[in-house]
Amino acid sequence: MPTVAFQGIRGAYSESAIFQFFGPDTPTLSCRSLEKVFQAVESGQADLGLLPV
Repeated sequence: MPTVAFQGIRGAYSESAIFQFFGPDTPTLSCRSLEKVFQAVESGQADLGLLPV
């Protein structure tokens, strides 16, 4: 199962969207900024990143 990075704290709307799309057991990585989401994916800490549009 992929680890998905998102911007925000645990329980944020972005994390809820991840759970709705990928399932409630999806590993997530909370990031302080959108730039950190990109860095997490680039470095391999996360497989995917979710960005709000």
